[in-house]
Amino acid sequence: MAINQMNVTLAGKPLATMSVGCMRWDGPEHVTEIVHTCVEHGALYLDTSPMYCFRSEEENSERWVGEAIKGIREKVILSAKCCQGTAARRLVNLLWQTGFPFKRQTSFVKH
Repeated sequence: MAINQMNVTLAGKPLATMSVGCMRWDGPEHVTEIVHTCVEHGALYLDTSPMYCFRSEEENSERWVGEAIKGIREKVILSAKCCQGTAARRLVNLLWQTGFPFKRQTSFVKH
């Protein structure tokens, strides 16, 4: 049974009335199975972050979801966020230095 689709698309893909929040995984063991089942039923929007389920740089929700969507990446809408604090500052500064076109209006970045 497919999840109800809204009359809205994002990145050319239909949005469902349900999305997949990837913040509460117990570990990587069942992530692929869960993600594939959700996608098969029409829940294409995956929300993740490296800070979700953080154990290390290699062990976190973003890494697990990345592994899970290999082979089906073109089917999903992936929402990935960066974290606050030092890591976010480093990312913003790196993007600024490489010419990424955005305005530096964040209060945590030292000008």
